Amino acid sequence: MKPIHWLYAAVAIAAVIALTAWAPVGATKGAMNGSNVMVMMEDGHGSGVHIGNGFVVTAGHVAADAKTMKIRFEDGQVAEAEVLWANQDYDIAVLRYKDRGQAASSALSCTVPARGDNLTAVGNPTVFEFLTMRGYVAGVQFKFGPWKEVIPLDMTIIHGMSGGGVFNANGDVVGISVGTGIMQVGFGGSWIRIGIVVPGKTVCDLMGRVA
Repeated sequence: MKPIHWLYAAVAIAAVIALTAWAPVGATKGAMNGSNVMVMMEDGHGSGVHIGNGFVVTAGHVAADAKTMKIRFEDGQVAEAEVLWANQDYDIAVLRYKDRGQAASSALSCTVPARGDNLTAVGNPTVFEFLTMRGYVAGVQFKFGPWKEVIPLDMTIIHGMSGGGVFNANGDVVGISVGTGIMQVGFGGSWIRIGIVVPGKTVCDLMGRVA
C-alpha cells in the first residue's frame, strides 16, 4: 500500500483475522483459478494478477522504480518478471515473465464496475497469502487522494493486497486494488471498509487497448 498516514497496520491485522473467521466459503469463477501472484518487494510484498501471455498487472507503487521483480504463484513456484512500465499517477504497473504455464490467467475487462456490483478481491494481506475478500461497489469513479481514477468499494483491502485483482461474478478482472482508508474521528482514527480500486477500463486505457 502507499505509505499514507491513515493506514495502521496493527488495526489492519486485527481486522483481517476477524474477517477470516466469518468470510463465506467459495469464490467467483476466476478469482481462485491460479491467476493470482505475490509480487516480492525489497521491503515486503504486494499482489498481482496474470492476464495472459506472461503479463501481470499490479499497482504502480508496488513496482516503484524496480526493473525486475520476483513473483510467486499460488502453487509456490517463483519466476523473475521484467517491469515493462509503471504509471504512478494512476498507480498501475505491468510486469512480464516467461510464461511456461506456471499460472492460469484471468481476462481483463475494460469496464468500470457499477455502483452495487458484487466483487471479489484476491491478495496477500500482511502475513496471509492469497486471501479472498468480498464486497460491492459503493460509489462512482472519482479522483481520490493520490489516485486519478478509482472507485470506492465496501470491501476490506489491506496492506499487502495492493496490485491484486478484483473480479466480477464471471471471474473477469474488473479492477486492481491500490489502497484503503481510515477516517479521522476526534483525535483517533476509525478504520472503515473502503477499498480503493483502479477500474479495468483505466488499466486498459493505460495499456493502449480499445475498450
